[in-house]
Amino acid sequence: MRRDRWGEGSYNPTLFFAIACMMLAACAAPRDEKTGRQARQPPAAETFTFSAHAERLGHDADDPRAEKDRLNTLEQHLRANQMCPKGYALTSRHVIIQIGEKDQIDYVGRCTT
Repeated sequence: MRRDRWGEGSYNPTLFFAIACMMLAACAAPRDEKTGRQARQPPAAETFTFSAHAERLGHDADDPRAEKDRLNTLEQHLRANQMCPKGYALTSRHVIIQIGEKDQIDYVGRCTT
């Protein structure tokens, strides 16, 4: 019976670390350094996805004032990137509960024609 150099039933820590790093890198997307928000545009030019953070203390996902600020930031991003010049409509909003002090809110929308 052959045993590998790490012992029977154990794992290679270097391989485990490399796989974990690749998984994290694959999930990473560019974020605005100032706001921590992220926007990306899927292949269809008439649609977009915008991600924002909601802090649980004071600016949570259900706070109307914080929601207004997030939507203003979305509009500024669309203008700055020359997206949706005739306006837009949000098609969905998903709150993703995360561990820690911030949750993520993903907005999906389409440009109006």
